[in-house]
Amino acid sequence: MTKLTKVQNGVVMPLSAEEIIDFNEREALHLVEQAALALVAYKEKRRQEYPSLDAVIVAMMEDQLEGRPEALLEIKGLRAAIKLKYPKPA
Repeated sequence: MTKLTKVQNGVVMPLSAEEIIDFNEREALHLVEQAALALVAYKEKRRQEYPSLDAVIVAMMEDQLEGRPEALLEIKGLRAAIKLKYPKPA
């Protein structure tokens, strides 16, 4: 294990037990924050590539009211590809 040190007045010194605890707590918090950011990042990437709500609404209306499912099927395929490209983090 790497020994944690600090520089104080130009001298390299080991961290105290209290400083090590503080360092470990900050590192753990950083990891939690990074995981939270990753969770948000995949959602944002998906949102940017999904078709617009207008396109989805038009495709649904064409499918339901006019019996033309082509656009809706295309959107479903696109959404599936985007979900594969940006999977939910584990």
